[in-house]
Amino acid sequence: MLDNLRIYTKQADELTELLDGGVPAPTGEDGAANAGEARAAIIEAIGQVVGLRKLAGEEAARAAPYCHPRQGVLAEEGGTEEMMPLADRIAYYTRRDEIAVVGDNVVELKPCGDQSTDPGGSL
Repeated sequence: MLDNLRIYTKQADELTELLDGGVPAPTGEDGAANAGEARAAIIEAIGQVVGLRKLAGEEAARAAPYCHPRQGVLAEEGGTEEMMPLADRIAYYTRRDEIAVVGDNVVELKPCGDQSTDPGGSL
C-alpha cells in the first residue's frame, strides 16, 4: 500500500513538473488551433494529476490503520464520547467485566467514618 502511495505521488509530481514548464506560445497560421490543443492537453494532464493524487490518498487511507494507532473512545452504554487513555479504558472494561461476572451484585462501600449502623451516629 505504501509503495503504491509513493508511486502515485511520484507520477503526480513528475506530471506537475512537466506542467510547470509551461506551454510554448502558438506561432504561425495554425497558432489558434495549436493553442486550443495545448489547453486541452493541459486540462487532461491536470485531470491525470488529480486522479493520481486521489489514488495516493486512497492508498494512504488503506495503510493508516497499520501505521498509526487509533485513539480510544468510550461510546458504550450512553457514554459521553470522551477520549480515554488506554490504561483507563482497560481499567474500565476490566471493572465492567468483573461486575458482570458476579451478576451485577455490587455493594458500594462508603468512605471511612460513614459506615456507622447506629442511626444516632454513635458506636
